[in-house]
Amino acid sequence: MSDQLRIVIAEDNYLVREGTRRLLEDSGEVQVVAAVGSAEELLDAVDRLVPHAVLTDIRMPPGHDMEGIHAAHQIRARHPEVGVVVLSQHADEAYAFQLLKDGTAGLAYLLKERVGDTDELLRALRETIAGRSVIDPVVVDRGAGQPRKAASLFRRPDWHLQGCPTTPDEAVISSRRSRTP
Repeated sequence: MSDQLRIVIAEDNYLVREGTRRLLEDSGEVQVVAAVGSAEELLDAVDRLVPHAVLTDIRMPPGHDMEGIHAAHQIRARHPEVGVVVLSQHADEAYAFQLLKDGTAGLAYLLKERVGDTDELLRALRETIAGRSVIDPVVVDRGAGQPRKAASLFRRPDWHLQGCPTTPDEAVISSRRSRTP
């Protein structure tokens, strides 16, 4: 199918990498053109294959620090048409800020628990391919509960996040509404 999304997956855990590949390919909407285990392999695959998007873990060899974020910045600089979704187990908004601090276009920060929700993952991939940004709602909620941190996340003139609060006050209101039965 020529209208499939061409994706590169970067995840150092083999089972997670192959499980994610299977979920995405089984959707019929994705062709995984490469699945790699390090940031170096990711950058090489993107340069060679120029996919529509990348799905990368935040921490990978060699340092298991923020290689996924550093790779995302390099990918967007080299290939601004390639969307990048960074997956993390960290709901701390500081990691999302590190990803988005130099520009938000074509970037997403999702918690790894979203991998099981194929529709949500596909939506994030499509959004980044379209040049938009996605932040996991749990991360937004955490930032909304801390006005100073929320201000750094939400007061960005270049952010155009669909359904995302634009001020700390809106973030708190939105957060409270989402918790109302």
